[in-house]
Amino acid sequence: MFLRWCKTASAATLDDVKLQSFLQQCCSPNVVFGDASGIDALMAQLRHYTRVLGNSKLQPQRIESMTPGIFAATASLEATVTELTFSILPKERLPRIDDYHISIRERLLGQKICCSCKIIFVFDDKNRVERLDVSIDLVSSLFQILWDLDLVANLLATYR
Repeated sequence: MFLRWCKTASAATLDDVKLQSFLQQCCSPNVVFGDASGIDALMAQLRHYTRVLGNSKLQPQRIESMTPGIFAATASLEATVTELTFSILPKERLPRIDDYHISIRERLLGQKICCSCKIIFVFDDKNRVERLDVSIDLVSSLFQILWDLDLVANLLATYR
């Protein structure tokens, strides 16, 4: 199932009917992720991220059972920073790189980032996902591009 999940999460061109069918098969109708719940909300979130993260690819690495009904999966997320990536935040809120007078936006645009991800799947008694907890390590990838931990911290704080 995790392999299918990765393919679904990475498929920017996946049509809504197939996506909704997949989510209805493997998720509880009230699946919880972050502050949202429900298949429609999860579908909207997947659509948003596949649109915002240009040419994204979620590559599974490992999955292990933590306890009965709870699995932890690790994966790598590759994505290209596009104009749409910045669409969730007004330009004037992005910190600037004072030394070079170049905005972080200009520095990141077009860059390919590779982040490690951890996804916790919690299953209900019908073996459907009832909760998803996703964590993505953006710090390492952003540091490789920006070479300044303060800038990385400011950027991530801006997006909270």
